[in-house]
Amino acid sequence: MRINWQNFVSVDPEIHHGEPCITGTRIPISMIVGSVADGMSFDEIIDSYPQLKLESIQAALAYTEDKSLDNTWERLMRLKDKLGKTWKSEKSSVEILSEMRR
Repeated sequence: MRINWQNFVSVDPEIHHGEPCITGTRIPISMIVGSVADGMSFDEIIDSYPQLKLESIQAALAYTEDKSLDNTWERLMRLKDKLGKTWKSEKSSVEILSEMRR
């Protein structure tokens, strides 16, 4: 079952410059995701930041995934608007997304 990140992530302009953090801490989501990307295990992250729990790390990853999907959807809608409603293409979604990166 996928974790509900909304129960674990908060954004407060008074805490860590408004960057998304684990609720009740000053630990930013970006630090957790960066640690995972650098190869740290969940246990190593928890050892470094004992106020975190396994669910906190899972929530950080779920938050990042959801926000990434939201951004992709927004970019697709902007591209669709830019090309017009009658646009038809033989391009695959991968080709369209790679055009959006330019």
